[in-house]
Amino acid sequence: MDSNSRKLWALGIIGCLLFGIGDWLLGYVAPGQIGEEFHVMRVGHGADYSLMKANITLLLGVIGMAFLIPGFRAQADILKDEKRKPLFRFLMSLCTVAWVVIHTTVSVGIYIYSWCMHMGDPVLAHDLTIDVMDLFQPMQIVSYVFLAVPLIMQIVDIVRGRTICKKVAVLFTSVVWMCVFSAIAKVLPASPFANGLDTFSVNAGMIVWFGYLITVNMSGEFLRKR
Repeated sequence: MDSNSRKLWALGIIGCLLFGIGDWLLGYVAPGQIGEEFHVMRVGHGADYSLMKANITLLLGVIGMAFLIPGFRAQADILKDEKRKPLFRFLMSLCTVAWVVIHTTVSVGIYIYSWCMHMGDPVLAHDLTIDVMDLFQPMQIVSYVFLAVPLIMQIVDIVRGRTICKKVAVLFTSVVWMCVFSAIAKVLPASPFANGLDTFSVNAGMIVWFGYLITVNMSGEFLRKR
């Protein structure tokens, strides 16, 4: 790894921040589940929710993707085996696409629900949002698979010594910190902040991982020799 890797990981942080800001705007709403069939929508996404927030979220996602792709692909730089790097870069590219698909479909679902509530039609808001989210569900399921596979592979590679990182790096991987931030959000008292932290947790976990990679690359303290 060299300074070029650090630059690419820094781009990844920027991408995650852009996505994270959008996710925070989606999640920072009054708590309260609308119904069992809704896993994302909250009471705060009703008529008082600004549609501009959803628009900003979608815009930040488009911009963020330009930063996310090189950052995600550059995670392959920690692999020892040069032959395995192209496959991992490809998987991380799919992971980026999955990241965007989930981000976009959730944003669209919230926009539709809130727009209908702005129109004063809660029945339409309920029925139309369910129909749209059911339409998106197959894409979301596939996207979560594309999201999970390379991130789990990365943990396995670190544990098995296939990277230039020591095994302690597992503690800083994105999956671990995604779970940490999400757990903190769930134990906090129900509030807009807790909701915002929960939606931000995926991006926050990746920011921790990129930050760790940049730090150890600069210091060399936790890195194995090639």
